[in-house]
Amino acid sequence: MTHVPKNRLRVARRWLLLTCGAAAGMSIVGMSSAGMSAISQAPASSPTWFRPQAGLETGGPMQVAVNPPPPTGAQIVFNSEDFYNLNGWTDLSQAVTWGNSTVARSAFTTGSYVQLTRTGSNNTVGLTGYSTPSSLRTFTALDHRFATPINHATNIVTIDFRAAWTKLDTSGAGENGRFMVVLTHSYPTSGLDTTLNKRLNDFSTTWWARPAYHLRIRSGNNTSATALLQYGGGRSNLGEFETYDANRDGRPDWWLPGFISGANGVSPGTAADFPSNSWVRTPQGIASTSFRNYRYVVKPDAQEVWYDANDNGTFESTELKARMPLPQSSTAPLYYYFPRFEGIRLYWRGAGGPDALGSDPGQVLVDRLVVSVRPL
Repeated sequence: MTHVPKNRLRVARRWLLLTCGAAAGMSIVGMSSAGMSAISQAPASSPTWFRPQAGLETGGPMQVAVNPPPPTGAQIVFNSEDFYNLNGWTDLSQAVTWGNSTVARSAFTTGSYVQLTRTGSNNTVGLTGYSTPSSLRTFTALDHRFATPINHATNIVTIDFRAAWTKLDTSGAGENGRFMVVLTHSYPTSGLDTTLNKRLNDFSTTWWARPAYHLRIRSGNNTSATALLQYGGGRSNLGEFETYDANRDGRPDWWLPGFISGANGVSPGTAADFPSNSWVRTPQGIASTSFRNYRYVVKPDAQEVWYDANDNGTFESTELKARMPLPQSSTAPLYYYFPRFEGIRLYWRGAGGPDALGSDPGQVLVDRLVVSVRPL
C-alpha cells in the first residue's frame, strides 16, 4: 500500500465525514457544542464509510479500514476524529511530576493514533504504577468536558472509537493493559485544575470529577479477560475515583484519577454480575491486536458495549457483547441513577512494558473517537 501524507489524510477524512454524514442525515457540530439536542439510534443498521488506517507500528503500511458513522440523525458533540494532536482534551499526565522530571510533560504520543510514550525522554515504561511519588499515579488519562451537560433520562449517548493492543495478555484478567471509557460528572465549577501538582493531594472536593458509567476493556480475548460495563464506583453512590494511602496511616496521600473500583470498593469482575454487584461482564475478552470498532452506548434504561469483530463497519445483533439495565432505582450495591453526564475520560493502565521481543501487552492504540447524542 502506498503511504499517504497526513495532511492529505486529514482532508480526505473531513470530506468523507461531511459528505457521508450529510447523506446519513447527521448533524456535524464540531469539537464541542452547546445546545445538545442529543441523539443515537439502534446500532445495527448504520451505513459504512471508509478512511485510511495506519498499521500498528508507527510509520507502518496504510490499510483501508471500515468505520461505522455515528447513528443516523445524531448530533456530534465531540469529535476526536484523528489523534494527530490532543486538541479538545485535557492531558492529566501533565498535571503531576513523574519520573525524574520536575516540569510538566505528556505521557502520550500522537500521530495516526494516540498511545502511551514508550521510548525517549518521556518513556512511561516502569512509571505507570500508582504507589510511589515518581510514578504516574493513574494520571495516564485524557479528559474532555462537554460544552453542555447531557440529560440522561431523555437522551441516548453513543461513543464510537477504534482501538488495538500491541499484544494480548493471556496470563490472567488482562488488567495491566486495560483501557477505560468513562462518562463523568461533578466537575469543579471552573473545570479541572491541571496546575502542576496543585490538586494531587487536595481532597477538599472532587477536583478530578466523578465517574458515572464506564466501559472497562481488558487486554485479553479469553474468558478471564472479560470486558465490563459498570456504574459509579468506590464507597459513594455518586461514584468516586480512588485515592492512595502511601503512608498506611488511614489518610490518602494522592488522587488516582484513572482508578475506579466496584461499588463498596470491590475489585471489578471478581463476583456475580448486576444486580449482585455494580458490573456486567462480556462472555469473553474483546481486545484485539488488529484495529477494531467499538461502540459504547448509554441509554436512559441501559448501557451496552458493541464490538465489530469482523471489522466490516456495521454492528450486527451478534456483536452486542454486554448489556446492563439502568433502572431508576435498584437494590444493587450503592446504586444510583446518574441524572446527567458532563464529560468523558479515557484511561490507559499501561502497566508493564515491552518484552524481549518488543511486544507490549500494556500498550493500547486508540484512533477516531466520536461522541454523539440523540434525544428520545
